[in-house]
Amino acid sequence: YMRGIAAWLQFGSFGLISYYSKTRFDAGQGSGYHRTYNEIIDRHSLNAVNYGGRIYYRHNHFKAGVILNLSRFSPELTSTDQLYNQFKARGHKFANFGVDYDIRLFRHSNLFGEISASQNLSVAFITGLISLLHPKISIAKVIRNYPADHIGIHGGGFSEAGYIQNEKGFYLGISVNPLPRLTIKAYADLYTFPWIRYQVDAPSSGYDLLIQATYTLNRCVQFY
Repeated sequence: YMRGIAAWLQFGSFGLISYYSKTRFDAGQGSGYHRTYNEIIDRHSLNAVNYGGRIYYRHNHFKAGVILNLSRFSPELTSTDQLYNQFKARGHKFANFGVDYDIRLFRHSNLFGEISASQNLSVAFITGLISLLHPKISIAKVIRNYPADHIGIHGGGFSEAGYIQNEKGFYLGISVNPLPRLTIKAYADLYTFPWIRYQVDAPSSGYDLLIQATYTLNRCVQFY
């Protein structure tokens, strides 16, 4: 979370969002407990300052923006000296720069995504396409590439591991309404982890598959 001040200015099709935050966090643990001696001395011992903003442009079926975030920590961030932790965030200062877009290509298709670079010039991206093929059929595709050395302190994106680092993936989903009260949804998500991870000593991969039929009888009863 952040605490501070933010402003949102609009000038026709252009807009500016800016913010400044200064917060204290518990260092060394994220449980929120303050029971033992070590937990007590870690309480509010990490100072975090974040500031930046986004300039964007909107016109009809086109939206695009430029994003900048700067972070400063005191004391500095550290990680254990393990091979799987080689690319974890370390230091006092971090910077991220990115561009985002949302484009309506055709009457029923939308292209969206974001490209982000960390201060070590590692570039991560995610892009997707949502299309309404028929009034009762829609499809979604998402491609993501988060390099192992990409550092996004406050970055968040669609991923299997829960963070935007060391992951490549392709997602395909479909939703069909063959009957007025029946919806069938299915997706496949294929992903790889190019670098080793905690308790995984080699590059790895996996997949998620789902198919679900849902029938809505009324406002109070639904079967799936």
